[in-house]
Amino acid sequence: MACEADLILVMDSKQKEWCTQVVPSARGRIFLLGHWLSVPPCEIADPFRQDREAFQRAFEDIQRSVSAWVPHLITEQRPA
Repeated sequence: MACEADLILVMDSKQKEWCTQVVPSARGRIFLLGHWLSVPPCEIADPFRQDREAFQRAFEDIQRSVSAWVPHLITEQRPA
């Protein structure tokens, strides 16, 4: 699937590194989901086995990150 994907979004640097090791040819297509939120790009913490607040924070970070990606993914279609 990674070989066919135009874009691969991951939550943190460890995931990005793992994906790059598994599919080196995808290197330029793997980005942090929080790429557009800050410099350096924001990592989204895994809330697994944490309290409700951690899940809420992760959810909000994901929402903000997805919203930040939208303008970079939408291209205007020009009439032929």
